[in-house]
Order: sequence, then structure tokens, then C-alpha cells
Amino acid sequence: MKCDEFRFAFSRLQDQELPAELVPGIEEHAASCQACAAYAREVSALDLALRNLPQPEFPVALRLKLMPIEEKTPRPPLWIVTAKVAVYAVAALVVLVLAEEFLGSAELVVRMGVLVSGYLVLMLKALDRESMLPGS
Repeated sequence: MKCDEFRFAFSRLQDQELPAELVPGIEEHAASCQACAAYAREVSALDLALRNLPQPEFPVALRLKLMPIEEKTPRPPLWIVTAKVAVYAVAALVVLVLAEEFLGSAELVVRMGVLVSGYLVLMLKALDRESMLPGS
């Protein structure tokens, strides 16, 4: 085995990607080549040092952004929420048409229309905020 092959194979060994039948060849080369044996010790020490580093504490805000939203609270698919808003809009239109017929007061119907449209705008804003969340 050549030194270049050793370094490549040793890297795969460290990553636990090397087939078991190739391990004896690496050990033989390291026993006969001082430079590769030193390389193996150095890389092993570095790998151990990296594995022993403390795990960083991520800020809560960052963790929340990285965590899938579905793990926190299950939500219906976006199309269902959109369909609900559409149903509410149609229902509001029907109520307004019937209100004018039964109440006979155009001013009252206009006030109801303003209230209902404001409600629908709030629903659409909430829907827009949900669609901007990760995982939706």
C-alpha cells in the first residue's frame, strides 16, 4: 500500500466507512511506515479532541427556527385553512344578501359588511403568517 492510499483508507476507517477486509492492510502499512503511523496518531488525536468538545448551547430562538413546526403543534395542511377562509367568505356574502332582504336597512347591512370583511382580513393575515412559518 502506498502512503497516499493509506491516508485515504485511514480517513475512511475513521469515518467507519472502510470494509473490514482492508483494515489489516492499513495496520501493516502503519507498522512499516513511520510517517503514516505518525499521521494516523495525529489524525486519531485530532478526531478524539473534536469528539470531546462540549456541545454548544443554541439560543432558544434559533432552536425554534430549526425545529420542524409539526413537532411542536400539529396543524392542518395549508389548503384546509385556505378552504375554511373561502367558506367563511361565501357564508358572509350569503348573510349580507339575506340581511338586506330581511332587515330592509341598507345602512345596517353595510355595517355588517364592514365587520365581516374586517374579520376576513384578520383571518387572511393569520393565514399569511402561518404560511411563512418553516415546515408549512
